[in-house]
Amino acid sequence: MQSAVPTIQLPLTLAPTLVRARQLAREGDIDGSLEAIASAAVLDIQVHQQQFLGDVRACAIFGDLISQALGPWIAGQHEKCEPREAGGPIRFLYLAPNLGSGQAASMNLARLVEWHTRSHAEQAGSGSRPIEVRVVVCEEFTMRNPPLGYLRCPEIPTSAIGGELLERLQQSCKVTVLSTDGSFLDAAESAIEYVRSFAPDVACFIGSPACAVQTAVAAARVAPVQVCLNIGVPMLSPGIDAVIYNNPSKRARDAAFIESRGIEVFGLATSGGDARVGAEMEAFPRKEIGVPEGVPLLASMSNVLVRRMLAGTFARDLAAFLRRNPDTWWLGIGFCEPAPFYRFLETVDGGEDVRRRCVFTGGWSKPWGMVKSCQMLLNEYPEGGGNSVIETMGCGVPVVAMRAGPRHAESIGAELVGGDAIQSNDIEAYWALAEKWLRDPGAARAAGARQQARAVAELDYGVICDKYERILRALATRHARPAGPKQTLAAAG
Repeated sequence: MQSAVPTIQLPLTLAPTLVRARQLAREGDIDGSLEAIASAAVLDIQVHQQQFLGDVRACAIFGDLISQALGPWIAGQHEKCEPREAGGPIRFLYLAPNLGSGQAASMNLARLVEWHTRSHAEQAGSGSRPIEVRVVVCEEFTMRNPPLGYLRCPEIPTSAIGGELLERLQQSCKVTVLSTDGSFLDAAESAIEYVRSFAPDVACFIGSPACAVQTAVAAARVAPVQVCLNIGVPMLSPGIDAVIYNNPSKRARDAAFIESRGIEVFGLATSGGDARVGAEMEAFPRKEIGVPEGVPLLASMSNVLVRRMLAGTFARDLAAFLRRNPDTWWLGIGFCEPAPFYRFLETVDGGEDVRRRCVFTGGWSKPWGMVKSCQMLLNEYPEGGGNSVIETMGCGVPVVAMRAGPRHAESIGAELVGGDAIQSNDIEAYWALAEKWLRDPGAARAAGARQQARAVAELDYGVICDKYERILRALATRHARPAGPKQTLAAAG
């Protein structure tokens, strides 16, 4: 495999872990090396906001480390994965790190599977090849039994945090949730055996370098075509043939480098979201969320909202905006603990009054009614949401979004909003736009209408799922063996 030549600096926080991964690989400790690589990726993605992996060259470095760590093990995966003969259903297999209610990747997986299933039913008898789908949930980020030695995760199995989504998926296809007993490599070997028995035409990995089980499954080559559905940090591990981006600007920056490694790049602008359903929802009664009727109300929405607010200056800037606008309230929607934000407000002038006007609702699987009770959505920065932006646009509620940087989560909001977004890291312009829409309801309504039309026409999950399916179907068809007369044993001998 071609090695990346890094011209980027390795953060000091990651260096010891990656050195450990390389040393364990040399010693033949495949499990330990795989675990250390995943630990470093989790640290960079979850704690340091992709300080390293925001650069695609760093993703390739991780891919090369995985190749080194798994080298002897890959050599033992003798079964050759031949393309199936054209004819019969096209088989798609999706591998997800875990399922979580309200989690964007999980929700998008459910929508995709339902779309394929509907497509299968509609194409029956049409002459077009139908689609057969299965899902494997790898349980990457929950505690293992026995606990791992280096990477410790909370006990949050899919059964506890994604039961509703699991049931939803099971209504459309067969879903296998891997056991958390044993190591990552034990889980991967279990998945490989199952996936090969299904013999998919295309295996879709919804993962990043932090997903140890998926990287091992991909390296073992379980399908003729293996695709990474990029969720922010692409998985460029051995065995990946193509990456599908959902952020056009990031795709444009990364494509030449990825293609130089022999990996195809596809793209479409989305984060996935129910754009149409919000238009039909009624506004949620404000009295039920503790907000007075008639006051201007802004919102932000994410399941990691407080972490994102405190990662940069958003929390401070929001507090200053609310002090300048003493009649305005703010609503935080999502599964998150508000205490750190409230503690932060104790350190700023007028924080007590600002706190009185900041309400957290908790998580809602159908948040559109709450969004429609607000004048606008403030997409947080430097990292912001994607699904939340699409869902809000679909409600006809305008979104204030800013291109805060080049990384996926720093730019996806601006990509989705389009012409109304602040297209540079200009915090003053961001809050000036919020002020304009707050004081000019007509301008806010016009922006909401523009964004709603864009969301329904270009970003709704129905539009996006069709585009995903077309890409995957084309890849499967390209790699299928032509159908021909079957040989008899006599003819073959």
